[in-house]
Amino acid sequence: MTKDHAQGVFIRFIDFRGELLLRASAIDGVVPVDKSTATYIYLNGTRLTVEIPYQHVCEIISEAEKARQVNG
Repeated sequence: MTKDHAQGVFIRFIDFRGELLLRASAIDGVVPVDKSTATYIYLNGTRLTVEIPYQHVCEIISEAEKARQVNG
């Protein structure tokens, strides 16, 4: 997903601690952390750690992009 295509796409992560809302166009990249139990999300040069497996984060981003294309 490129930043141009991700304009207006927001991704919401919810867990027992609360909610995290990210603009997809702010995501520079995602990298797995030890044994896929967490993921680093790079946002405009800042590293954010989420306790969500890397594969799941990638699927969420992919689904958000598909939704944007359908609603586009």
